[in-house]
Amino acid sequence: MARIDRLRHWRGVLDRQKESKLTVTRWCAENGINQKTFYYWHRILNDPNKFFDNVPKPV
Repeated sequence: MARIDRLRHWRGVLDRQKESKLTVTRWCAENGINQKTFYYWHRILNDPNKFFDNVPKPV
């Protein structure tokens, strides 16, 4: 999956959790998502530069 596709996928996941009004713990349990993975992507999407830090710069 391309990086931009992963960003879009996880943005949708985070949005669905927020819309559900459930706690992250409960929502993740009900949706089969590891809570650490959820919070990893939460951090990434709050600072997208972290996601692209390891992309080589054009020469």
